[in-house]
Amino acid sequence: MNHIVKEETERQFDLVNGPLLSMTLVKRNESEYQLLCNIHHIIFDGWSIPLLINDWFCHL
Repeated sequence: MNHIVKEETERQFDLVNGPLLSMTLVKRNESEYQLLCNIHHIIFDGWSIPLLINDWFCHL
């Protein structure tokens, strides 16, 4: 898991060709998963965070 997080945090965004958002679903064990979201700040700001989280939880 740690190597995946390290790779995602070190990945450079390509502002011309994208993607500016990536999501990776990591299986931690048979019943537990972790979703990693890597989003460039040019498309996502502090106002957007609660909206995204609210939308996710509405669909659970």
